[in-house]
Amino acid sequence: MRKILFISFCIFVATLSLAQNVKFALTDVISAGEFHDGLSVFRDRESGKYGAINTSGRIQIEPRFDWIEDFIDGSAVVKVGTQYGIINKNGKYLLEPKYDHISAPYKRENIPLYNVEKDALHGLFYKDKLVVPVTKFDETYTNLYPIISYKENGEYRYICLPTGKHLNAGLLFKYENILISKKYEPFGFHYYSEEGNVLDTSSYRKSSKGIYLYKDEKTGLYGLKNSSGAIISQPQYDYSSFFFDIWINDCILYQGDDCAIIIDCNGKAHTTDEKYTYPSMKGGMIQVGNSLYDTNGVALVSKADNILYYEGNWYSVTINGSEKYYNTKLRKFFDTDMLLISEGVAKCRNIP
Repeated sequence: MRKILFISFCIFVATLSLAQNVKFALTDVISAGEFHDGLSVFRDRESGKYGAINTSGRIQIEPRFDWIEDFIDGSAVVKVGTQYGIINKNGKYLLEPKYDHISAPYKRENIPLYNVEKDALHGLFYKDKLVVPVTKFDETYTNLYPIISYKENGEYRYICLPTGKHLNAGLLFKYENILISKKYEPFGFHYYSEEGNVLDTSSYRKSSKGIYLYKDEKTGLYGLKNSSGAIISQPQYDYSSFFFDIWINDCILYQGDDCAIIIDCNGKAHTTDEKYTYPSMKGGMIQVGNSLYDTNGVALVSKADNILYYEGNWYSVTINGSEKYYNTKLRKFFDTDMLLISEGVAKCRNIP
């Protein structure tokens, strides 16, 4: 349907704009794709080459490439002969076509990060530069975005993509927009911002209700006090079992004997129903295994077949083999076989 609308749009533009010498005619095109980042890739009938038109129907990039991927945040992979490069939205090279292969594995997240390969060596390209030189590495990860992590010679390395700053932080975890390094000798937590800077945690030491952790010097265990200094939870928490010791999204996560525990802003502990599972926190919610909780410990989804964070307030949830999308703000399931999010707007396609 979108392609039919697109063809109708092109006919309309070509008819009305001939006097303006619009460089596009439907008869010149073999195929055209959907618009991504304001451009649609098309194939020229005469040359067989690929170019791109803008939303006005004008040719923005002349058809001179053997292939063009969809644009992501101002850039796209192109193929010239047998080699690959990257161009901007004006068709200028950001990376010359001299590489054996370039892929954009995180296209769905709209992250303009590319794996670049040359002679069996690998690197990472982000926006307009190689942030990791083309050298061999084991794996790359974007679960900490905008911090990118990659494994080289068996060790994790981290780079803040917007700033290019390198972090020497050991193994990092991310809860919402806070990065945490948990070190064991001596034990303690180190916190970083998404820009890779050491985080000042003074404003995170108390919940919105004034609850804070304290250490009992006799036992070495931790309890909770209120803003008046009164004990509201006796020392019972082993410091090494905290996932973090500050209030993130107004809660603290703790590893109990056999399950994760959510300590809410009032200091009340809520036991989750998944055994020995490392929790994550995205979109203001806490995922423990295939269950989803709010920061007050209320179970929103319990023991689904599978739960994946999608984007914003959306989670993909599979229950009894059927995939649905759950909006955490509305606390409502949507029965749809496709969800697309563009500029904060969610588009659902209903199942017939």
